[in-house]
Amino acid sequence: MSDGSGDASGIGEEHACVMYARIGTLETDTPEDLTDYWAEPVSYFLVQGPLLKEAVDDLEWPGGPVALKLARDPAAVSLAASGTGTLEVHLPAADLSGIHVTSSNVTQRYKYKNLKAACCNIPDSKEAGSISTKVSIDANGLLKVTHMVPLGGEGGARPAASSMQHTGLSSFGTQAALGSSRVAVLQFVPMAVDEED
Repeated sequence: MSDGSGDASGIGEEHACVMYARIGTLETDTPEDLTDYWAEPVSYFLVQGPLLKEAVDDLEWPGGPVALKLARDPAAVSLAASGTGTLEVHLPAADLSGIHVTSSNVTQRYKYKNLKAACCNIPDSKEAGSISTKVSIDANGLLKVTHMVPLGGEGGARPAASSMQHTGLSSFGTQAALGSSRVAVLQFVPMAVDEED
């Protein structure tokens, strides 16, 4: 029975229960740049931009994720896609300006649309053959594609920045740096695809 003092009858202090809880979320810092997560060791290769663009364009037909494969001995780079079919493209070793592979083989998979946005956003011009591209893969599979585009004189090649902003690439950075040699540096950083994707 209650005596009107507000105490619940039949509940002693030894059976009291606290009915308070607070739920909060843990907020993590949003990275300004995916390269903040760049981890050593890094495998890379250097190639002419138009050659890499042609290889990636050829992989559109299968419609699935693209495996980028680097081998140390013999030095080799290949891209393979599978979906409605399977297609593999090998970059000729003679066309590689340099290659460094941290283990005997390095393989990572990327969404085709992200790889295309990173590798194919170079200007189409008569100077396109002089575009040098460095492709790097870090220890976690993060891909960094860096295009060095000569700007030339008045009518030189200039990257179409507006078309690159709407590529659907989930995470990339674009940097333009002008030095005495008048070269624009375009950098794209897509993430690897998980095995279950």
